[in-house]
Amino acid sequence: MKAKQILAEIGIEPKKSLGQNFCVDENLSGCVFDFLKTEVEKNNIEEIWEIGPGLGALSEKIFELKLPTRLFEIDQRLKSHLEKLCSGFSGAELHWGDFLEVDADALSEKTRGNFLICGNLPYSCGTAIIRKAIALKKKPAKMLFLLQREVSKKASAKPATDDYGFLSAAVQLFAEAKSGATFSQGSFYPNPKVLSSLLELTPLKLNSEEIRVREKALNIASVTFSQRRKASLSVLKKNLPISGESWEDKFERLKIPANIRFEAMPLELLIKLAESIECIPEKK
Repeated sequence: MKAKQILAEIGIEPKKSLGQNFCVDENLSGCVFDFLKTEVEKNNIEEIWEIGPGLGALSEKIFELKLPTRLFEIDQRLKSHLEKLCSGFSGAELHWGDFLEVDADALSEKTRGNFLICGNLPYSCGTAIIRKAIALKKKPAKMLFLLQREVSKKASAKPATDDYGFLSAAVQLFAEAKSGATFSQGSFYPNPKVLSSLLELTPLKLNSEEIRVREKALNIASVTFSQRRKASLSVLKKNLPISGESWEDKFERLKIPANIRFEAMPLELLIKLAESIECIPEKK
């Protein structure tokens, strides 16, 4: 049944405030399902989370995998439709409300083994959802999100490229990121104004100390990238005063060019810089 027909039967209209653009492209949902099926076999996935199932275009396919599936949906108007959709599969569990407010850590601890997260994310909060998923204490084996192409490109961009920015570092300090297939506005109803792309994320296996260092690196990035047209060294000297070894000495010892801008600094250097700091300095 087509999205327009389902919405007409339910008696609702898509909400702009929720960023609702329902998938109507069988090729798109088929592409995502093929990816999920491969990952389930490759990573021994035992549970799947879908954020924003909407009308269930992908959910129906996921149920074919016969794995426990958690669906997170914010729009209570879809309750009767999704409950009916899930009624034929005992492994489905619906969670109502904003995923950003869900205690996802507690739920992840309940998973039987490896789990996977996927979803067609609203453009308005896609980056926030990605960062929350990456920060889970129990890491998913893989994540696959469909979101605004610009966000997907930025999340996976490499240093010294036009798309590289704070989001790139925020994602790649904690996960491998790869931008995938792009889909036109016609793949959704209502048609969004921009193209959408898949974003594949593989969380890095980090110990507590590595996480601590990378959080410091992200703190440095947030300061330096706020003034991206200036040299990182001058921005750090002005905005993040530190005790002991000066920023100039750190840059010289780590062989980091004094005039380098943040967007050109490889993550490896950013991490080394963070390692040289005893504690996370507070912003002015």
